[in-house]
Amino acid sequence: MTTDALTAPTGPMAGIRVLDLSIALTGPYATALMADQGAEVIKVEPHGVGDLTRTGGFRVGTISAMFGAVNRGKPSVRLDLTR
Repeated sequence: MTTDALTAPTGPMAGIRVLDLSIALTGPYATALMADQGAEVIKVEPHGVGDLTRTGGFRVGTISAMFGAVNRGKPSVRLDLTR
């Protein structure tokens, strides 16, 4: 088995790319389930505000446990769409 085979996404959504534009709990949770099924999920957050789950509940540093749980395994970008 090669290293690529170990890191390649598997599951029914493997090969599908999803943009996660959500900012509250239900949207990030839904896309986390998609990532669990093999989809490549890219988290897009608004500049300045970010995802609302970043500040809720118990925090370790600047990241809340809730944010870590529902955004696991997602690369993220921050966009300022006002310009």
